[in-house]
Amino acid sequence: MKLFLALDAQSLNLDKSTFAKLRVSLKKKTDEFKFVDMDKLCIPLVHLPEIDIDLFKEKINSIAQNTSPFDLKLSRLSAYPDLIQARMIWIGVQNTRELRELQNKLAALFYLESEQEYKPTLPLVRMRNHHNVTDALSPYKSTKFPVLNAQKIILYEMTSGGAYPAIKPVLEFGLTVELP
Repeated sequence: MKLFLALDAQSLNLDKSTFAKLRVSLKKKTDEFKFVDMDKLCIPLVHLPEIDIDLFKEKINSIAQNTSPFDLKLSRLSAYPDLIQARMIWIGVQNTRELRELQNKLAALFYLESEQEYKPTLPLVRMRNHHNVTDALSPYKSTKFPVLNAQKIILYEMTSGGAYPAIKPVLEFGLTVELP
């Protein structure tokens, strides 16, 4: 079991017809994929070390309460680690100052240092094995997505059982600046 903190993206009103076409394109290549449940859409912020989360709840809540909700633009579909060897298809997320500040505060809370620069994404499809998705994603290069209003951080628990990890929400922290 692993824990991670993420921005909630459940409120996105994504055009289901767009993803129906993507599903058909992917089915031409493989049956070994799974869309993330729409009620579990999120933008991962930090993956947590093995910790007792109860020791950090108050501090996470404090960070959330001192952060105003903010908007994030979403753009283009791409894949991890790349289009040729995809294991996950994601929607790109605008790396705003507000998002970087929130991610940095949470990473600092858990003393997390990364050699890689934080690259925000919204995971959409998980693949069982590596697949070339270049052709499947090419029609979606200019797809417009709605703006996401980030309003809460969710602590998720991820368990690996079978081909696709399962995630479930554990705690929520609303983004609200407390007025004096």
